[in-house]
Amino acid sequence: MRLSESNREKAKVWAARFAQAEQFQGSTVEFCQKEGLSIHTFRHWKRKLQDLGHKAKPIEPNPFARVSVLTQLQPREERRALPDPKWVAEVLLQLHRGIL
Repeated sequence: MRLSESNREKAKVWAARFAQAEQFQGSTVEFCQKEGLSIHTFRHWKRKLQDLGHKAKPIEPNPFARVSVLTQLQPREERRALPDPKWVAEVLLQLHRGIL
C-alpha cells in the first residue's frame, strides 16, 4: 500500500503520537482522552502503519488498575458506608484459601 503525500505527513504525526502513547503512564484510552483524540482514529492509524511495515507495538490493555490516594479523611457520614471490617477480613481469608 502506498501513501499519498498528505497521508505520509499524517503518518509521521501519528508515528510521533504512538511514541508518546508508549511513554504515557496510563491506558491508550486515557492517552487519547488527554490528547483529545478519538480512540477509533488512533487504532485506525496504528493498524494502517503496521500494515505499511512500521514497527509499532500492538495496542495492549493496561494490566494495572488506577488507584487514588485520599489526602484527607472523609467525613464521618461517608465512612459509615464502608463494609464491616469483619466481613472484609472473612472475604479476604476465603479468597486466600481459594474458596471464592
